[in-house]
Amino acid sequence: MTISDKAMQGPDGFLFLNGRDSNNLVGHLTGAETIGLSTRTIHRHNRAVIEGLGVPFLGIIVPEAHCVYPERLPDGIIISEARPVRQVLDSMAPGYHYALPDMQAFKAGGGTAYTGRDSHWTQPAALEIYRGLRGRIGRDHDFALAYMPSLSCETGDLSIRSAQEVVAAERQRTKGLATTYANVFASQILNHGNVLVLHNPKGRGRCLAFGTSFSTRLVPAYASDFEEVVFCYGTTVDTAMVDLVRPDCVISELPERFLHFPSFSVEGSTLISLLLGLHDHKGTSSAMLAPALAVPESARLLGAFFGGANDRAMGQPALSFMRQLEDANPAVATRVALLAPFLDQPMQKTGLRLLLSGQFYNRALLAQVTKFVDQNLLDIGRIALVPHSEAGLLTRIRMLIRAGLHGQAIAALDQLTQAFSISPESLYYANFLRR
Repeated sequence: MTISDKAMQGPDGFLFLNGRDSNNLVGHLTGAETIGLSTRTIHRHNRAVIEGLGVPFLGIIVPEAHCVYPERLPDGIIISEARPVRQVLDSMAPGYHYALPDMQAFKAGGGTAYTGRDSHWTQPAALEIYRGLRGRIGRDHDFALAYMPSLSCETGDLSIRSAQEVVAAERQRTKGLATTYANVFASQILNHGNVLVLHNPKGRGRCLAFGTSFSTRLVPAYASDFEEVVFCYGTTVDTAMVDLVRPDCVISELPERFLHFPSFSVEGSTLISLLLGLHDHKGTSSAMLAPALAVPESARLLGAFFGGANDRAMGQPALSFMRQLEDANPAVATRVALLAPFLDQPMQKTGLRLLLSGQFYNRALLAQVTKFVDQNLLDIGRIALVPHSEAGLLTRIRMLIRAGLHGQAIAALDQLTQAFSISPESLYYANFLRR
């Protein structure tokens, strides 16, 4: 059997994520690594955002296969009770639920939570967990499935060596899913920038959902339950989307592997990721706005709005998109307008996209964005684009220094050191500004 570079194999051939692409997942699960001030600051910030939503909220923390099947782990790997989920759960919004007991019960009843070929949970497990938790957002009526849950609905990313093959397999998997709900809009982007608008005439209400690749197993369950679903890729809740979508409830899926390097909730992060993602996929993957079934006006308008995002990313004016966004959230509309000069720049936009959407701080991201500041691509006139995350504050400090605003740079440095861990970059700026 082929084994991915990101996989490790248990004694019986069961595959687990080894953590090489997940910030040392195994080290955190076993207690060898601990979380720090930055992580706790981000979780507190995200909690405050969720507590201000004004609509029912459900957060589903998906336990790793390592925790559901510890008996199948390679020898010497012992899951710690002091792992990140036990350290930060009390700091997260009350609506979050760690689904390990639910997954263990599903497994004990004969269900397959993980197949041992894929780092993601199975479609039947996702449906079972959602059914058990939906009452927390007032969903107590029965609903008919609009799809057929299957164990084979996976990419098998742990048993595929090439990342390109994984992407191809995921695209094929999503195309092959038979459903009875309508796909009103799909950005056709995997992960960051993935946005869907779905309609099911047999469902009730409107759901706004956020999540990761784990949610590809959850979204069909949402679409079976609700009349309208807007799904956005992301590990945090974007309040700008709440303003735009006006949902009856918000659901956020978050895998356990992201608890020790969470993203900072940034208003407008969904649209920023969508615009940059659509532009990067120009010529290879275009957004879709052609539902196979007739849809009501409310769903059509949602799809048309995101279709306008596609037009803007392709260099078109998209005035209706900007007008609707400005009516709902003028500050986010301003940030989106500031993105325009970057769309035609011949530069790698991954670092910019991750920075502007609140991605957890890492040096590779920061190094790429530092070049943009030094090349005047990110100048003081675009400082409103940059969030108050750790990487964002470091970027702001550099922008302010280059503009000669040392007093404001010192204030930003003070904010950084009070909220986040001391880093080599913050020490460098401290020495530079106070010498």
